[in-house]
This record gives sequence, C-alpha cells and structure tokens, in this order.
Amino acid sequence: MIRKLNKFELKKNQKGVVEFGWIFSIIVGAIILFFAFYFVGTQLMQKENMNQIVSSQALDVLYTPFSYVGSVAEASASVAKIDKTSTLTVECSGITGSDPLGYNEVSTYSFYKGEKNIGISRRAYDKYVFAEDGTEKYFFVMSKPLNMPWRIADLVYTFPNNQSYCFIGSPTNIRNELQGLENASQTKHFFFDTENIDSEIKSKCINVCFGTTPGCDIVVNSLKQSNYVLGYTVKNNKKMYYYGNTLLYATLFSSPELYECNLKRLASRASIQRDLYIEKDRVLKQKQCYSLFSLGPLGSSFDNLKKTGLTDREKEDIFAGIKTNSELLNNQNRGADCALY
Repeated sequence: MIRKLNKFELKKNQKGVVEFGWIFSIIVGAIILFFAFYFVGTQLMQKENMNQIVSSQALDVLYTPFSYVGSVAEASASVAKIDKTSTLTVECSGITGSDPLGYNEVSTYSFYKGEKNIGISRRAYDKYVFAEDGTEKYFFVMSKPLNMPWRIADLVYTFPNNQSYCFIGSPTNIRNELQGLENASQTKHFFFDTENIDSEIKSKCINVCFGTTPGCDIVVNSLKQSNYVLGYTVKNNKKMYYYGNTLLYATLFSSPELYECNLKRLASRASIQRDLYIEKDRVLKQKQCYSLFSLGPLGSSFDNLKKTGLTDREKEDIFAGIKTNSELLNNQNRGADCALY
C-alpha cells in the first residue's frame, strides 16, 4: 500500500532536491574550473619548457659551427640570442675508463611566476665550452683552435653580452686579436686603454692584469721569459696553467673547475690523436717517407696532464714540455718529405 505524502513532506522533499541540485552544480562547476585551470597551467608550463628547449637549441646550433671553424678562420666571434632572459650554466663530466673524452652539459633556465623553472640541458660530447654562470638574453661567443702542435680541437668561450673585460699590460698580439674579433662581430667587450674609458664601464669591468698589479680580478703570469706564451692565471685564488693564447683565453672566461675538467678532456683527446699519428707515421715509412717524428715525449706530456693531484711544479714542467716538444715536432713536420699533419 503506497502512502500519500502530505504537503509538508512533499515540500521538504522538493527542498532537498533543490539543495542537492545546487550542491551538484557547484561540484561540477568546481571540477570544470579545476580542469580548465589545469589545462591552461599545463599549456603555459609546456610553453615555458619549450622556450627553454628553444633557448638551449639556439646555443647548441650556434656552438656547432663555432666548434668547427677550421678552414673558415683562425678565431671567430658572434652574439647568441636566447628567447628570453635566462641563466646559462656549463658543467663538465670528466674522463673515465668507459668514456675517455667526457662531455660538457650546457643548460639554460629562467624563473616562471617567481619560481625557478627546470632548465633544459644538452650534452656536447664533441665540444669544449668554457664559461662562467651568467644571466642575460644575449651571450657573446668566440672560438679559437687549440694547436699543440696539431689541431686538437676548437675551443668555445662564452659570457653574458653585458660583461666587459679591462686588460692591463697585455701583449700586443692578444690586444690585436681580441680587437679584431670585436670589429668583426660589431661588439665591445674588451678594453685596453683603461685610462680613457667611461667611468661606468670601468666600475663594472673585470680587470685582467698581465703581471702583478693592485686591484686585479684576474692576474696572468708568464713563465720562462716566454712573454705570456707559457704561464699561469690566478683567478678566485686558484692557479690555471696554460700554453698559448687559446688556453689562456679559456682561463680568463671560465671557472677554474670547468677549466681543469676540460683540460683533462683535451689531453685525453690529444693522446688518442697521438696514437693515430704514430700509426700514420708507420704507414708513411712503408711508403718510403722516412722522417724522424718525436711523438713519444709529447705523448708522455699529454698522458701526464690527464693525471689528478698534480702539484704546481709538475703542471709547470708538463706545459713547458708540451711547448718544447710541440715546437720541435712542428719543425720536423715542416722539413719532412711527407707531412705528418
């Protein structure tokens, strides 16, 4: 038997249905809004990540031709533009038994809504990038080949485009080369006549002094009366030994930690090349091209440079040996019936 509802009960049930419908609408509306905001937020985050990918790829694309300037130029420079102001970092993975060449990892990241956005990284196994962390939209990039004595690799240096360097007492060849690069790239980062530059630029300049001078951020010292061809740089209270302008620039525009790691990578690459040249020398002899190439001492210097825990005296001796044996091998190569490199 079905009981008939009275007016009060009917009214109460109708009110319950209305309240349930109102609550249900709120819940559905909240879910719709949640997914709408989630979709928009996801799209914005994806767009931000895509910007980071584009930024990282832009640097990678620029670095690629700069690491193979071989037949194009002895040194090159340009300005890299990133899609938005970002922080650029370069890390180095050193040589191991399974990876004798190591790699550089170039990363860019920016801040999204006040929070650090995870950067996009690109590993460069065939590049040797020297830099210090910097935040900018434009980055100055230059490259120069490393010859010891053959062409080992092309080094890439980069720093924020708003950074300036003031050189005090630098050799003429360094001044001419850096000024030539600036003229080609139509930029201005290197100042040599420090007495006549704008006071604002002077106050922000990183002072690079050749020889001991008060108030220097970086000090370059010459060894064995080589006019700075062979020497060491003091930066952040750490010594970085070098031979030739190519490695000298690496000490100026890089952190000491990145420099030492990349230096071991370069030494390992040079050791592998040495082994290839030994084999080439053997083939040349079979073709009646008799020449006495002194590859042994130079190869030993490269092998020693890969070692960890070297003292300053050991590093000085290694680089002095590289200089002496590179010059000797160059003379032998020029006088050979069949050139080795």
